Amino acid sequence: MTFFGPKQDSQIAQAKRMAEAGEKGTAIITFYGALTRRRDWGKDLEEAAIMFISLAAEKRKDALIKDCLIQYRTNSQASNPQSLGIVIEHLLACAQNNMKEAEAKSVGILNQIEDLDELEDSPEAIALGAVSGESSKNRADLGIVAPALKFLWQTYRMILDTIRTNYKLDTLYEKTAFAAFDFCVKYIRKREFHHLSEQLRLHVTKLMQLEGQQIITRIYLLEIPESIHRQLEIRLKQMDSA
Repeated sequence: MTFFGPKQDSQIAQAKRMAEAGEKGTAIITFYGALTRRRDWGKDLEEAAIMFISLAAEKRKDALIKDCLIQYRTNSQASNPQSLGIVIEHLLACAQNNMKEAEAKSVGILNQIEDLDELEDSPEAIALGAVSGESSKNRADLGIVAPALKFLWQTYRMILDTIRTNYKLDTLYEKTAFAAFDFCVKYIRKREFHHLSEQLRLHVTKLMQLEGQQIITRIYLLEIPESIHRQLEIRLKQMDSA
């Protein structure tokens, strides 16, 4: 049974036209409405999700992306769970490219940001609050790179939370965890390293508590040799990154 009707179909078509016309902000909201109301999966939904993520990642709308990922996970898990992996890989690439572009415009100021989770969303607030005693160029540079840095960090955490119980995407979970640890090392993010370590620990703890119909998830992710190996590799990566 499908719950996908003409309203959502027309919303997606409308969002595409808006994006093509350069109306990115309106397109993001329209895509968001269609994707969060959809209750089934189709290839057209995957294409719409990828277009939405491209636009939303450019504007760093992590809260909207998270909502859509959660609904997309629900829509795709029965008929095509690998589709969620495709969408997430695209999100990861967008966030990483976003960071590369921002980093190329400013050098040597990233260590002035203390805690990304407490960072203001506004580039102006970031620039003024984080380096109020620095030069105007440093403030301007930080206003460019800090939002991209925060968005990349939030993307890693968002992905890990979204697929933590999806045993069909456990290799993507491992890949994301590795990338997040590399992020902490590259940008000398000690606080984020501790946040990440705690997040991964909680994921394992919650997996161990699964019972009933969810026990198959626990077995796949914690008890078969391949999954045990992946968990050990993540822990070794954590130790190497400490």
